[in-house]
Parts: sequence; C-alpha cells; structure tokens
Amino acid sequence: MDLSKRQRVARELQLSAIDRQYFGPVARKLRACSYSRHPRGERCPASISKIADGVRCTSWVFGCPPAPFHTKFGITTPTVDRWHISEAVLPCYVLMELGVAPAGTGAEQGNRSEALEFRAFNAAVAETATTSHKFFAHARRFKLDSPEIDEMFATRFVKVSLEDNEILEEQQKMVDMDSGNFRVDISADAAGIQFRKTT
Repeated sequence: MDLSKRQRVARELQLSAIDRQYFGPVARKLRACSYSRHPRGERCPASISKIADGVRCTSWVFGCPPAPFHTKFGITTPTVDRWHISEAVLPCYVLMELGVAPAGTGAEQGNRSEALEFRAFNAAVAETATTSHKFFAHARRFKLDSPEIDEMFATRFVKVSLEDNEILEEQQKMVDMDSGNFRVDISADAAGIQFRKTT
C-alpha cells in the first residue's frame, strides 16, 4: 500500500508512542515505576501479535513492588502483578490497557476484582508533513466517586501528555536530520517493526 506523506507521519508518531511506552530511555524517565528499578519482579518477555489493522503488544510483570501512585490509589500489598497491553491500530490510534493487582490474585487469568485498571487512548492526526494534532483520553475503573482521583486524572495525566509532546518534537528533529534511509533496529523495536509491516 502506497501511503501519503501525511499518513506516514501519523504512522511514525504512532510507532513512537509504542517505542516510548515500552523501551526507550524516555520511557524510563516518564514511567512512575520503572520495571528495572524492581529486579525482584518477574518480567515476562513482551508478546507481540497481529490484530485486524494493527499490532498488539502485551507485557506482564509479576511480584514487583507497587509504584507510589498505586499505593496512593489504594494498593496496600507489598507486591503486585502489573500488565500493559497496547494496540496500535490504523490509521493513527494507540489504545492501552494498564493495570495492577495484588500479586497472585489471578489478574492474568481475568480476575480483576482487586485491581486498579486504567485505559488510555492516543491519536496522532497529521496536519502537515512535520506537524500533527495529538488527541488523548484517560479513564479508570476504580474509585469512580473520588473527587481527589478525578482531579489527579484531570491534571497529572495532562502534564504527562505535555511532556510526551516535548519528546515528540525532539523525535521530529531527529527525523528531519535523517530521512530514515539508515536505520538500526534492535529487539526492543519488534512491535514497531510489526506495525510497519501492517501497512
């Protein structure tokens, strides 16, 4: 399929969202709880699979300490199981399911009764060859009657998204310097590579 330049820009922004979310030094800076800081947790390799019009990347960590914001939201156990499932879907969407549950309570098998569950939606819509509009939304499935948590979602997650914009702008500068003719892929790029093959 021959993509227009605008579609390619949107696709690259979408891929950068996957890359940021899972692997780069930027992800380690932005994520509230880096898996690498918790070596006691058993991290399973990311599972990457094709879906209709896109790619799904699933990652689980078992038995790691909860992140500070998890304890603020009500997790009281010393260890938790965490999951992160991202779907990059054409033309420009990244849908994320994130969660944390007390370790060993069966979250991987579908028991989310004690879990904190989050959803995130991102869309990068190309405006020009080098600029895009970014749309995002966050939702949760816990403590829906808490004004304090409502406020956190309305302010802190917006702040994180604005930090992402700074990173995207820096990535665009790198793209502008190198047309992409020279590229070195590493194993951490597997989800992005699979998504590129989708189009």
